[in-house]
Amino acid sequence: MSNRTSHGGTSRPLALMRQSQGGEAPFIAWSHKKEPVPAIRFVFALLLGYLVQESLVFAAGVSAAIATPAGYFEYFGRRNVELALGLWGVASFAMPIFLLALLQAWLAIRIFRLRRALAFAFFLGVLLCWLRYMLEVPTPDLNTTQLASPQQFWALLCDIYLSNPWSLPSTWAPWLGLLTGAYLGGKNSNAAPSYRNWA
Repeated sequence: MSNRTSHGGTSRPLALMRQSQGGEAPFIAWSHKKEPVPAIRFVFALLLGYLVQESLVFAAGVSAAIATPAGYFEYFGRRNVELALGLWGVASFAMPIFLLALLQAWLAIRIFRLRRALAFAFFLGVLLCWLRYMLEVPTPDLNTTQLASPQQFWALLCDIYLSNPWSLPSTWAPWLGLLTGAYLGGKNSNAAPSYRNWA
C-alpha cells in the first residue's frame, strides 16, 4: 500500500509537518536502518556464551579424567611417551571437546539467530568465562586463589597454548570448535527455525 496521500504526492508525515509549521518543514530522509540491538538480547547472548564456556570447562574435566587403557604407554615405549600423550589427548579430549563446542555454537547461532552484535556478545561471554579461570592462580600456600599478575597471566598463556606442540590440539580444540560452529551456523541461517523474540 502506498504511503502517499492527496497532498500533491507528498508522503503523509512530511505533509502533516508542513501543515503544522505553516508550509515550512525541514527535509525528512526516510531511513531503512535496523533498530539497535535491545539490551536484553545482548545480555542474553552474553550469558549464553558464558554458560557455553562453563559447560566446556566441565566437559574438559570429565575428558581429562578418562584413564588410559592398560598397556597403552608400554605399546609406544619410553621414547615415544610424548607421542602417546598427544594421540591420547586428540582421541579422548580434543575431538570430543571440538565436536561439543562446534555443536553448541552451531545451535546458539542457528536457533537464536545471533548475528553481528549478538554474535559478538556471545563470544564476549565465552571470553569472560575463559578469563575468569585464566586470571585465578593458586596462592603460594595453595590454600586459595588470587588474581594473576600480568607476568603470571602471560606465562600461563604461553604454557597452555604455545609451549608443548603435542598438547596444541587439546588446548585449541574448544576455540576451533566454537569458531567452526559459528561459521556453519551463520551459513544459510535464514532457513533455520528460530525464536523470533531473540532474533
